[in-house]
Amino acid sequence: PTNNSVGDSSVTIVASDSSSSATQMFNISITNVNDIPVLVKPMDDTTAREDLSFAYDVKQYFDDTDAGTVLTYEALDLPEGLSLDNDGLITGLVTDQDIIAGSFTVTVIARDSFNASAEGSFVLTVENINDVPFVTQAIDNVLITEKVPFNLDISGHFDDVDPQEVLTYTAL
Repeated sequence: PTNNSVGDSSVTIVASDSSSSATQMFNISITNVNDIPVLVKPMDDTTAREDLSFAYDVKQYFDDTDAGTVLTYEALDLPEGLSLDNDGLITGLVTDQDIIAGSFTVTVIARDSFNASAEGSFVLTVENINDVPFVTQAIDNVLITEKVPFNLDISGHFDDVDPQEVLTYTAL
């Protein structure tokens, strides 16, 4: 029997000879056996961009043939700012504070109520969006004297929220 046959069924048996017949009716109960969840297709790689909302449905990649089974999901190695909800949806916003641009192999585990599981992985590429440098402190006007060496350190007056960004300075 298959999952479609689970439950109670009535069966009638008829025994016949050349002139008469006898019938017997009885019930058959087919008990369900847990089927493990399965990964139905390879998970697609995807990209999240800094400061933009991100959503990725992992539920579409898993199935469980047991009727009425609700799967729960867990994600391993998600970048900061992203989370996986009970409906199998990874959502969030990767910000400048969270970002580690690059590629992450994320593993998703789907479990049934018997703790049987299936897993799949995908590559999530996080793209940094270059943010504009900004002034952190105004530079006061400076009076200098001719023929006297002059040096002004302005590095503490500017910043850039992008990780690993090196600022260069030009006087115009």
